[in-house]
Amino acid sequence: MNQHPSPFYLFVNHGPGRICRYNPDTHQVDTIVQLRQRFDPPDIAIAIRNAYGITGRNGQHFEGVDHVNQIHLENQIAPRIWHTGACVVYYNERLFYIGSYGNNGARVFVFDGVDWQFNREVSWFINEKSHTSLVHTDWFYVIDPDEMGVFCSDAVEWSQAVGHTIMPRYGAAVASFRGKIYITGGMTRITSFRANVGDHPIDEITAACETFENGRSIAEKATMIASLNHKRYFHALVVVKNRLFAIGGYRNVGGNDIPVDFCTEIEEYDVENNKWEDIGPPRNQNE
Repeated sequence: MNQHPSPFYLFVNHGPGRICRYNPDTHQVDTIVQLRQRFDPPDIAIAIRNAYGITGRNGQHFEGVDHVNQIHLENQIAPRIWHTGACVVYYNERLFYIGSYGNNGARVFVFDGVDWQFNREVSWFINEKSHTSLVHTDWFYVIDPDEMGVFCSDAVEWSQAVGHTIMPRYGAAVASFRGKIYITGGMTRITSFRANVGDHPIDEITAACETFENGRSIAEKATMIASLNHKRYFHALVVVKNRLFAIGGYRNVGGNDIPVDFCTEIEEYDVENNKWEDIGPPRNQNE
């Protein structure tokens, strides 16, 4: 349970991202430290003191910051192998970098703050498009957005699927809150009909949300809960003072003469009544 404002990552479409704090008492989002590169949210791992970004999608970048002292960690050793489809998590004072390994699953590399070591290969498949989301509690989860499998690890044992989510999605936000894992928004695949084309799949930003129990064993499927009031993709799901907030993200990624549209509304989840409530844009809004 977080009793104080926790750091989280926000990014913009062009330019570097930033580590921020949200204070619901003052209703402000404040930048703690700005990164030198832009990272998509799945590329960022935030710990109590440090934050790390790794990406092989938008170039090859590895960056670390001490967000407590608001300084960059210089002379960091980059991974020896880069992945275009990957995810990162900071767990037990180590940084785990899990990337695709063709049809053979994924490879796990670990950074101890000094150097990288190969950890092992696992059966989880991570493709270039559908990079997974992770969250850590007493263990951490890898959520496959295509096959919807949920994998669990304490960095010693690497499990097979321990459950399944309901919706295929990527670019979703994930958080641990009151003993459950919450998954919100993201991009999902739907079937659309067009004249002269017929039914065909397209990707669409969603507001759908689901949850499952935080534990080693997960029920057959997760449970759908109330949808967000606003569709969000690559957003933040933040737990602060025992409250859950959805912040930022795309409402529309643009293209075909449609401009990029960021979501400026902050929403809070009401657990007892199963609904999301708009609480307005933050006072410091730099998007």
